Amino acid sequence: MPHITGNQMRAARALMNWSQSDLADKAGLWHPTIANIETGKTTPSKATLDKISGVFINHGLEFLDGEGVKKKTETVLTLSGESDFERFYDLVYDAAKTTGGQIFISNVDERIFDEFVQPEFDKFHMHRMEQIRRNIDFRTLVKEGDDYLPAKGYSKYKWLAAEKFANTPFYVFADYLAIIIMIDEPMIILIKNQKVADLYREKFLIQWESAKKPILPERPKGKKKTA
Repeated sequence: MPHITGNQMRAARALMNWSQSDLADKAGLWHPTIANIETGKTTPSKATLDKISGVFINHGLEFLDGEGVKKKTETVLTLSGESDFERFYDLVYDAAKTTGGQIFISNVDERIFDEFVQPEFDKFHMHRMEQIRRNIDFRTLVKEGDDYLPAKGYSKYKWLAAEKFANTPFYVFADYLAIIIMIDEPMIILIKNQKVADLYREKFLIQWESAKKPILPERPKGKKKTA
């Protein structure tokens, strides 16, 4: 990770329109820690600087010589493991909250996703997405017959025919494409490129048109009380 300065942190926050508290939350640090680093009141450890750098880099920023910082026009990142999966969800949420728009997921089995996210974080993420559901067009394609639809509080679902369903999920949101490889642990190939994102967005919409609305089993009705 690059060694960043307090001035670069302030500049990077300005580019992302983040407060010190926003950065602290995303990096898993205390707010005073961020304030003290930016004002030069403390000398942070390498581990702390790596956390902060990682947050900015994952959000598409690049640090330059001479205390410069800029947004990358194209970025390819590889994320892996449980903590990176949660950071990826943070990125999806930040993009949804900031820019709204379309968020498309295809070829997903959300039972597998659940294995790599702590239940507390999963509940937290779903709650915050529900809070901004009016600002987004969130759609998910699952395999025909799959009745596990945990995000129906903010996402529309459709069934994709079994012969068209692939085992490699992809996310499209803002100018990002994320290809998710599930082996022993999740690996996310995150590409920040508007043209690539638009191509996969078109691919998703073609799939969506041919997909079916899920037919879910009716919930059993309670027995009527007799007098």
